[in-house]
Amino acid sequence: MKNRSNIIKISIVVLSLVIGGVSFGIAFKTCNKGENITKGWREYNLNDYQDLKYPNFGENIRLLYKLEDNPKKEHEKVKSTLITSSKEVFSLIDARRDMNYPLNGISYINNHLNEEIEICEDLYKILLDAKNKTYEENKIYSMFSGLLNYYWNYYMVHPKGDGSSNTLNKIIELSKDLSNFNLDLYINDNKHYVKFNYSEKVKEFILDNEYNDVPVLDLNILFNSYYLNGIYNQFKNKNLLNGKLYSITGETINMSTIDLDINYEIVDSLNFDNNFKIGDIGLSPQVTISSIRTFPIEEIDKFHKIVTKDSWLSRSLYYDYQKGFSNDNIRNSIMINSNKENNLVDLTYLNLSYVLKEDKSIISNLDSNYLALSIIKKDNSIITHNVNEELKENIKKLKYNYTIIEL
Repeated sequence: MKNRSNIIKISIVVLSLVIGGVSFGIAFKTCNKGENITKGWREYNLNDYQDLKYPNFGENIRLLYKLEDNPKKEHEKVKSTLITSSKEVFSLIDARRDMNYPLNGISYINNHLNEEIEICEDLYKILLDAKNKTYEENKIYSMFSGLLNYYWNYYMVHPKGDGSSNTLNKIIELSKDLSNFNLDLYINDNKHYVKFNYSEKVKEFILDNEYNDVPVLDLNILFNSYYLNGIYNQFKNKNLLNGKLYSITGETINMSTIDLDINYEIVDSLNFDNNFKIGDIGLSPQVTISSIRTFPIEEIDKFHKIVTKDSWLSRSLYYDYQKGFSNDNIRNSIMINSNKENNLVDLTYLNLSYVLKEDKSIISNLDSNYLALSIIKKDNSIITHNVNEELKENIKKLKYNYTIIEL
């Protein structure tokens, strides 16, 4: 019996080693099978790296990168930097109140009204910049229009007419009165702090309409620009600059310091959901691009279509917080800045100023660092500034009859 017992034990050990060896062999083959990483251009879509702790963090962001001498090693470094930096920046600027991130971000601030909260320097700079833009004289943007941002986000998914209602009018009334909001930012002993609160009128409205989970402090229409800027800064710190970062909503950063022959595609749409290409613009190194459109490029691009008797209207999320609506007359406004000191947020803010005001002098007064192209719905004209002759000729050859106006 004892010998039999020993034989059984030995058999189990041998069998375990065989199974373990086979399993290891399968795992080894699986790990080494992988995908073939080669030199050249590679597209990175953050949606491919979903993480339940950071829901929707990759919804809008893409990276086009040119891998070179050691493509496999470089690919892993690029992918790791993209994922890590995106999660970090996203957790700081995501305003949703049902999130629980490891860092004190805007979500945390919205959930802790009138409390002194220590934040990192990066978020401090973002909030300070957004606050300065909120209180500029032209008043086209507000970091306190989260209720309005939520309202239009809802109607992008649940369209009911143009969304006009007493609720919308009340949100507009509350949002445009900046005395309803107070955001204190200060530094003490090299630590950065914020304290946020809003008026009893806003609190009463939120309670009456059951908007308790809706964030009031929100970067809204500048969100993707701040997001891309933050990711770009971390790529720059690691000297990973062989490509462009971009969003599906139209913002782009060409990170490269050398000419990589990167183009930017100009698109238009005459019937909201049928996009066509007008032409390409070659991008010089280290340029930033802002494109504000009233039609979607991808399915998840958020727009609200309103069909009327004679035409259609579009409500994008690039709204005027004082009027509550976006401008429908400019189908696509593109601004490109080649000034290496410029940042994407400032460019998007400048573009937004033009789109909401439809003031041509904003374009005509741009210096030689800027290129601008604006497609007008009303008369099917294209306003251009510093656009090359080749693109103009391409536009003239299209079957759509555009009138080109050079400023």
